Amino acid sequence: MKKLNIILAVALLFAGQAFGEGYFLNKMGACSDPDGTESLYDLIDIINNEKSAMHFSDYAEFGYSWEKAEITAYLHFNSSEGKDDADTGNPEVGYGGYGIIKPLSFLSIAAGNDTRDRFTFSGGELYTLNEAYLLQANPLQKGVGLVLNHQFGNFDLTAIANLDTEKDYYINAGLDVTYKNDLLNTSLQLVGQNITNKNDYYHYSIFACLSLPGMDFSAGYINNYNNTEINTFDPNVDWYQAFLPAVSTHVLKFSGRYKNDYFIIAADYITGLNKEYVVTTDYKKRRAAYDVLKEAGMIIPPERIYDWKIGIHDEIPWDLAIKGGWFATKNTSIYLVYAYESFITKIHSFYPYCDWQFSEKSNLRFGAKISFTDDIFSISIPLMWKVLLDIK
Repeated sequence: MKKLNIILAVALLFAGQAFGEGYFLNKMGACSDPDGTESLYDLIDIINNEKSAMHFSDYAEFGYSWEKAEITAYLHFNSSEGKDDADTGNPEVGYGGYGIIKPLSFLSIAAGNDTRDRFTFSGGELYTLNEAYLLQANPLQKGVGLVLNHQFGNFDLTAIANLDTEKDYYINAGLDVTYKNDLLNTSLQLVGQNITNKNDYYHYSIFACLSLPGMDFSAGYINNYNNTEINTFDPNVDWYQAFLPAVSTHVLKFSGRYKNDYFIIAADYITGLNKEYVVTTDYKKRRAAYDVLKEAGMIIPPERIYDWKIGIHDEIPWDLAIKGGWFATKNTSIYLVYAYESFITKIHSFYPYCDWQFSEKSNLRFGAKISFTDDIFSISIPLMWKVLLDIK
């Protein structure tokens, strides 16, 4: 946090050189979409015809930029009735932000405890979701980083180096080479996370992107895909940017999108290449203890049997999502997203929703998320009112 305060103070020194401009964004309600209210839940959750919980959340973000600096800060609040026994009923409050200074035209210095998707490469975007990116496409999530940008002819080069010291010293890096002309935009992107310490939390990724008028395509390979932040790997934790239903050692990702003035259609597909996944140090210890018990001829409790297969899934995980949207009027868009998740449980999901821009600065989203398996049926109601104000 101290580094964040320092970088923000330095950024403010640049403010005296020129007037800047900014914005204030507020999202109220409860919407678990990636661009929602920073809540894992929707306004109402119902599982098997039983009312599970009601939730309320609010997300506020402030950003301001000058010629040689920019700052972003956010605050979010979540409250619910109490979804399970672990929920104390106390509201959850989170905050964060980052600052950027630009001492040279080709060099930026960034620092903060959460840069959001500010430095995420485009190859990690999931087209069927709103403002959603794979974490393995982000070389600078937090800490301190250097960003180099250089343009030569039709080529743009971006190189990122990041040092994250929250729990230990982690070095992350990224490289994006983009070619542009009047017809197309194509990129090759490389990301390495925790590249100097190959333990439980390392990731290596490569993405390729192609954009044509109205169309976008991307493909990628990820080594050691998991569904949480770089340094907090836990195969039992799910997060909105986790598209694949399970951790996997080798993963392929394909995305495509077509959009015009009347409609949009998009698809995302992610699959593991085998049943393997990288295990954490804690899980390795559990497996070692299991082996000792087995060699001693002791009876293994049923809940420990899973440790015997640690590092190997029963089947290859994969996920497919398809999105269609109709821009009904200038201010109203209607969407339908279908997703199929294939792992131990086969999950079908349907998500019809509407975005209604009822004023120049305000947007309302409402819909219904329906999911079902052979045994479980659930429905949730997302609701979000978003207001974006310009600050001069």
